[in-house]
Amino acid sequence: YQRRVREPKGKLKDEDGLIVKEPYQFSLEMFLMVSALCSNAALSKTPEGEWHLSGDSTEIAIYLAAVKAGRPKAYFVEEKGLTFTNEFGFDSTRKRMSVVYKQGESQYFILTKGASTSVLPLCENVLEGAETKPLTEKHMSRVDDKVTELSIQGLRVLAIAIRTDEGQTDKYYKKAKSKKIEKSLTFIGLVGIIDPPRKGVERAIKICQEAGIRVCMITGDHQSTAKAIAMKIGIASSSDDPLRGVDVDIAVEAGKLETMDPFPVIFARVSPINKLQIVEALRARKEVVAMSGDGVNDAPAIKKSDCGIAMGLTGTDIAKQSASVILADDNFATIALAVHEGRIIYDNIEKFILYLLSCNSSEIWVFILAAACGWPDPFTAIQVLWANIIADVPPAMALGIDPPEKGVMNRPPRNPNKSILNVKTSIIIILQGLSMALLAFLGLYVGCFQLYNCDCAVNKTIYGNDTFDTPYFIVNFPTLAANGTPVVQLNYTFEEQNEDSCDLKLRAQSLTFVLLVTVQLFQAFFSRSKTTSIFRMNPFANRWMDGGVGISFILLLASVYIPKWNNLMDLKPLNHIDWGIIVAALIFQLILSELLKWFLRMMNRRKLKKKNKHRKLNEVKVTDKSNEEIRTLSRDKSSDDDDEQDLLPYIN
Repeated sequence: YQRRVREPKGKLKDEDGLIVKEPYQFSLEMFLMVSALCSNAALSKTPEGEWHLSGDSTEIAIYLAAVKAGRPKAYFVEEKGLTFTNEFGFDSTRKRMSVVYKQGESQYFILTKGASTSVLPLCENVLEGAETKPLTEKHMSRVDDKVTELSIQGLRVLAIAIRTDEGQTDKYYKKAKSKKIEKSLTFIGLVGIIDPPRKGVERAIKICQEAGIRVCMITGDHQSTAKAIAMKIGIASSSDDPLRGVDVDIAVEAGKLETMDPFPVIFARVSPINKLQIVEALRARKEVVAMSGDGVNDAPAIKKSDCGIAMGLTGTDIAKQSASVILADDNFATIALAVHEGRIIYDNIEKFILYLLSCNSSEIWVFILAAACGWPDPFTAIQVLWANIIADVPPAMALGIDPPEKGVMNRPPRNPNKSILNVKTSIIIILQGLSMALLAFLGLYVGCFQLYNCDCAVNKTIYGNDTFDTPYFIVNFPTLAANGTPVVQLNYTFEEQNEDSCDLKLRAQSLTFVLLVTVQLFQAFFSRSKTTSIFRMNPFANRWMDGGVGISFILLLASVYIPKWNNLMDLKPLNHIDWGIIVAALIFQLILSELLKWFLRMMNRRKLKKKNKHRKLNEVKVTDKSNEEIRTLSRDKSSDDDDEQDLLPYIN
């Protein structure tokens, strides 16, 4: 961990708020010595005058307290002549850290800090002022009460202890185990550290909960501290009791952890194996688990989870290698933003696929229906290619960047094993494709038999004395002789009659083609949501959609009305009757789309009510509030990232 801070200046105050001035009491001097030396935090000043801190956030806070009191590490090393001998680093099993410093030829100081439950059992004495007294049960009780008092306030509490020793050598302390060194300590006092949640975390947790994501806290802190912080940020309520690491072990041995109902949301005083056990229990409940962490001990649980999340700033290399996701800013709010963005991306991919498959299937259905009725092909090959270019590409690409729908973060997570092409979406594709195909098929029927009075022949047709193998439209031009007997004017050559038939056929095909492509273009607007009515959506929210559909429609008109271009596309200009038919088809498609969305909304509400009844939850009203919360969260996170916060105000 490394960050830029303001110049470390401050003052010490007692319980009455009075400034404590030097010379300090002996016990306070010892406390500051442990705070400064039993730490790997470092404070440096650049040539430009900027101050930089590096190290663990807890150690930084304690070290800054010593610095502001005028007792930095350099004071004890340079002025007091202490030299570093050895370090027994912190680990999750011991829950403490110790260092050994030497003064003079043979005097050694063993400085220890850690959890009170870990340090106090190693203490035999207590330092009161300048006097060392035996540590009694009365002292232990007072310390426990104070730990509980500070923990309830949400402070992270550490115990500080020291021991002096003589008659040993550097070699002894460098080779000795921690058990031989960390004993017969003298208790100095407690330090409470405010480790406040980042700005926006409470809002991010609320958003996650509304999205059906249950957030659990797993910490090594005291259970009272864990509960106070969890209640502050909205993870837990006053009725939620933390489950300690020892209780987790007991539950796992009894096989009851995964069956707990409700499953705990706060875990305190846990060990690395407890974190792994919690992840395994959640996965056994068929939950999708995301585990975040930064240390080496977090790596097994991160690796075991469905989505391991490592901290990019403070995370160890092992944690990062075990993770699927690395947070560049170590901010929980980023997870909520990532979930929101991920849901938008998934929705847009689904819209993209449903739209394309619906449009392409509609063209296939038209050909199938025409062939089943013995009609000629409704489109030529070049028309099919042109429809795919103008009706598929621009609208589909615009759907891929569509803004989020209302209530993106107000719905439960989807099943990760559920495919995009499931029963529900397949039915949507078939219904949308069939509806567009039926409209085009009706357009072909009206064009062929009502507007242009043309018949179609698929089998060999005998006209006069000639037999033609190619299917074409035959147009009869009967006239009546004087005696009323119908005759056929034979002054038409075969080429002339074939040309007239082809012209009428192209007119019918042009109506069918323009009708289908226009319906497909407007279907892009209907496809912006599977359930939300188009009348409840902002038509200008996706400018790319508006532009893409507009350009495609202009290209469609150009291919119909511009000479030579329409000849190339085998299209004929449409009249006002043709456009009236197209408008009627659009209205019909709109009604079908709204009916389908209404039916899907009813199905979703029934499913949600059933699920809420089973889980005893209240139904969540889908609004656009979550999107506004996300936007606010994003702004807060940006301002928090840019803010140079000093850690000292968090020290109590």
